[in-house]
Amino acid sequence: MNLQSIPEFTRDTKRFREVITVFIKYGLIDWIENYEPEFMKNLRQKIHSHPNLENMSHACRLRLAFTELGPTFIKLGQILSTREDLIGEQLAAELKLLQDSTNPDKAEQVRETLENELGKKVEELYAEFDFEAFASASVGQAHFAKLFDGTDVVVKIQHQGIEEKVLKDLSVFSKILQLAEKYDSSLASYQPCKILEDFKKSLFREMNFEKELQNMNKIGKKFADDKSVHIPHTYKDLSSKKVITMERLYGKSVSELKTFHHLPVSPAEIAKNGAILFLNMILRDGVYHADPHAGNIWILNDGRIGLLDFGLIGIIDEEYREMIEDVGFAALDQDAQLITDYVLRIGKCQDKLKRDELQADITEFLYEFQVENLEDIDFSGALKEVSRIIRTYKIILPSNISLLIKTLIMLEGTSRSLDRNFNFIPLIKSFQIQRLKARHSPIRTYKKLKKKYKEWDRLIEMMPRELLHLVENMKAGSFDVKLEHRKLDAVINRLVYGIIIAALFIGSSQLIGQRIPPMVFEISILGFMGYITSFVLTIKLLLSIRKSGDLNGK
Repeated sequence: MNLQSIPEFTRDTKRFREVITVFIKYGLIDWIENYEPEFMKNLRQKIHSHPNLENMSHACRLRLAFTELGPTFIKLGQILSTREDLIGEQLAAELKLLQDSTNPDKAEQVRETLENELGKKVEELYAEFDFEAFASASVGQAHFAKLFDGTDVVVKIQHQGIEEKVLKDLSVFSKILQLAEKYDSSLASYQPCKILEDFKKSLFREMNFEKELQNMNKIGKKFADDKSVHIPHTYKDLSSKKVITMERLYGKSVSELKTFHHLPVSPAEIAKNGAILFLNMILRDGVYHADPHAGNIWILNDGRIGLLDFGLIGIIDEEYREMIEDVGFAALDQDAQLITDYVLRIGKCQDKLKRDELQADITEFLYEFQVENLEDIDFSGALKEVSRIIRTYKIILPSNISLLIKTLIMLEGTSRSLDRNFNFIPLIKSFQIQRLKARHSPIRTYKKLKKKYKEWDRLIEMMPRELLHLVENMKAGSFDVKLEHRKLDAVINRLVYGIIIAALFIGSSQLIGQRIPPMVFEISILGFMGYITSFVLTIKLLLSIRKSGDLNGK
């Protein structure tokens, strides 16, 4: 097999060569030398390795390669940086340095996109529109505009042709990763193809501005009565898959607060209110803004907290929320065994995982972070240590749990930039108490009973039909039972042994009950001997079962 036989190579030879060339330049796919020597021989003549390659870490080289390859790979790197549980702290920290910036589209391209998406001339859509973008990232760019009623708005527009470029890059990169998993054992341990699949879903959700508009509206409704929070109003008639028009916020982002000397509220209060806002989204609503960096959190002129950029959200269902709460309670109780149970239940584990060693590491972790005062706990440090333990035992967490851990770490970092004494733990504890009360409330109990009723109702409804189908198969002679033979000889022998003991015991009982001679002291000798024999055989059987370990379920 050679590279020319790969469909992605044939469809887009130029981009395929570009990607491979950049990876070779930074020494990231050395395995390809053995895989495709002739191709590499011709390509090597045109490639000059980076001059400082030997002095760079692998993480730094990967960041530089992603930067050189453009928007798709920059977004991939940013999403990879959220999976510290998979790629490790060093690589995650390096990829967080990737800058999500792209040259903005020209005015003619902006006009074309707007008019194609919204079906009218720009002058018919907005009273004023500034064609010079004030911000531009890998997926889209943002412009100031004004509606005909005088409302100031921000219009976010997707870069022209970005969707086709992303699809092409993902197709090429997917094939390279498949080859890498086969030929590079060190890279294979990161499960790159699985990460790429998660990345695809996340990126295409972010590129669909209709999804972002829905996210803003849904979360906005949850906080409509909260006077400390403001989610920008959106304009559905002026939005589409590639365009979103939203209310313009006036204030300063948290990243700019150092230059803002007249804050309407204190930085400590901002940190606390912001943390409460996100804990409400996570623990109360189960849907949260998953990118709480300082540029996305604003302090408005009236003191409210405003949120921007809802392209990336996290969703935690009720079952996961309850498990997360239970893990929190178990941590406060120093219950390593219960935490181990939940970790193994939530994550996907390898067959050879040693539970005792995992529990010992969790016990050591709980001891290390055990303090008299909750405010002394290093919350983000604790989350990073949890990620390290999970990575050590190669436990694969669901992407939504990994995203939650990343969000909490980022949120604490943003909060501490405002108030260096900020700590999440007391706030989380107060939320846990509220959630515990809510879980045992009559309304919550009613909902659980209603859910169980529906499940049983569905099962009862299905049962007659399934039984009828089973009987019909038996009548037709097409009823099959598939059995997998796994050392059944000993099991069958014990079963037969047990049946013989039971038969002997029952028979002896009948001999004694009916007083079958010969008799001694009005007791049947044959029956009595049968009792003794069945007792001895039962003891022997139980000892055999216990010796094998099966008696204790081990």
